[in-house]
Amino acid sequence: MADDDLTPGSRLGPYVIEGVLGRGGMGTVYRAREAALDRVVALKLISTSFSADRDWRERFQREARLGAALEHAHIVPVYAAGEIEGRLFISMRFIDGVDLNSLVSRAGALHPARALDIIEPVAEALDAAHDAGLVHRDVKPANILVGPDDRDGRPRVYLTDFGLTRRSSEQGMTRTGTLLGTVFYMAPEQVEGRDDVGPAADQYALAVTLYEALSGRRPFSGPDTRILVAHLSDAPPPASSVRPDLGPDVDAVLARALAKAPEDRFPTCVDLVRALRAALPPALAARTTGAAAGAPGTIVQAPVAGGTVVEPVAGGTVVEPVAGGTVVESVAGGTVIETPAGGTVLETPAG
Repeated sequence: MADDDLTPGSRLGPYVIEGVLGRGGMGTVYRAREAALDRVVALKLISTSFSADRDWRERFQREARLGAALEHAHIVPVYAAGEIEGRLFISMRFIDGVDLNSLVSRAGALHPARALDIIEPVAEALDAAHDAGLVHRDVKPANILVGPDDRDGRPRVYLTDFGLTRRSSEQGMTRTGTLLGTVFYMAPEQVEGRDDVGPAADQYALAVTLYEALSGRRPFSGPDTRILVAHLSDAPPPASSVRPDLGPDVDAVLARALAKAPEDRFPTCVDLVRALRAALPPALAARTTGAAAGAPGTIVQAPVAGGTVVEPVAGGTVVEPVAGGTVVESVAGGTVIETPAGGTVLETPAG
């Protein structure tokens, strides 16, 4: 059975397919309903080109168990994993939201405070996995799910897809000549195919993700072979060369997290996020509000004091508190809005 055969209404074991959530190199993720419990799940079905390989099947089943053993507020819970009707599957909690890859593709660079509000929970989840002796090995924007904001205006964030997870103490799980991970986010030690790939590789991938969220671009681009060589030998261009307002302190933090040698990076992923938050210029450190912060065409005014200027990168939008009120000015349409001091504006220009 091909992945495309699973159309809405199709049934696979206890699951009724409702639609496609996403497709990747290893399989397809469906929105499905688990009939017996009447709950919606994210059902990942592994491509038959992988599941037909006996060695790969054994590794998948073993690693699925490792991923299912992880319990953390920012890790998507795994309900079940195994095989149904000849198909390898993982059933996970359905998250009603968007992945960070889609968010950045649609909006471009995010407001720095918003980007860190998304990345910090992921860093916490990774450190928890590392403390449990596990390494994710495929950290990337597509594996970071962003749900609606909570009552405090913070995004609900989840790390998913532990399909490449392994214990950091284990060796010999990678076949000769096989690279596991996603080219854009691979740490140098992964590119080299080393057996001792550890938590620092996840931090490297998280730093690439941060770089992309802050600048709207990845540090390295081009053909896959060129990107792999760049991970091994090229210094990433400063993020401020793409977005000058980030400044040299942010560049220094990212450069450390993207160091070629694992031991030269930060001790933990949370240490990276804390260092970057501290390195932000004050004008960019104010937290945005609303789930749409940084979305295309959206103006967001954070209730700040002291004349702080907040600049979400959405069409050149500038948000500036002024005496007696707040002026929100968008270069797209020239909209000017004034609200009482301390108020919050969440406005989307027409079109």
